[in-house]
Amino acid sequence: VRNGLRLLIFGLFLKVAIADNLAGVVDEFYANPSKYNLLSTWVATFLFTFQVYLDFFGYSLLAQGAALLFGIHLMDNFNKPFLAKSIPEFWHRWHISLSTWFRDYVFIPVGGNKNGPVVLAFAVMLVFFTSGLWHGANITMIYFGLSQGFLYLFDRFIFKNIQIQSVVWERFKQVKTGLFFMITLVFFRSGNIEQAKMVYKQMLGSNLGIENIQVGL
Repeated sequence: VRNGLRLLIFGLFLKVAIADNLAGVVDEFYANPSKYNLLSTWVATFLFTFQVYLDFFGYSLLAQGAALLFGIHLMDNFNKPFLAKSIPEFWHRWHISLSTWFRDYVFIPVGGNKNGPVVLAFAVMLVFFTSGLWHGANITMIYFGLSQGFLYLFDRFIFKNIQIQSVVWERFKQVKTGLFFMITLVFFRSGNIEQAKMVYKQMLGSNLGIENIQVGL
C-alpha cells in the first residue's frame, strides 16, 4: 500500500503539476505558431517533448500505483528513454507496454528480424505506420509514425556502423536521438499538415520577430 501510494502521488505530480502546466504553454504557441520567432518555436517544441513524456510517464505511474493497492504488479512503462543512444533503443525504453504489443502482434508475425533486411524494413515501417494510427486516425499521426520508422531504419542500418570510441561520441548519440524524436513530435502535436509545415518553417528561422512565449506556472 505504501509503495502504491508513492507511485500515485509521484504520477499525479508529474501529470498535473508539470505536464498539464507545460500543456498550457504549448497550447498558446500552437494557437498561432506563425507569430513566434525561431527561439520561441524551439522552446515550445522542447517543452512539448517533456509534456508528452511526463504525461505518459505520469499516468503510467498512476496505473501502476492503483494496481499495486490491489496487489497487482504492472510492468514499468518507461525506462529513462532520453538516455537512449539510438531510435531502436529509444523505443525499447519508451511506452514499453505499447512497443511490446506491436513487437509481439505486428513485428514478429510479419517476419521480424529473422528474414533479412528487406523484411525487417517492411516490418518496422508497418509497426510505426500502425502505431501512428493507434495514436490518432489522421494524417499527422501517420507522418509521425512513418518518420519514426525512417529514423529507426537509419539508426539500424547506417548510424550504428559508425564506431567511435569516445565519451563525447556517446553523449552525442544520446543528444541526437532525443533531438530526432523531439523534431518528429511536431507532427504529433500539429492539428494538420499545414500547421506542421508552419512550425518547421519557424524552426528554420522563417520568422525573426521578437515575440516570446510567456511561461506561467
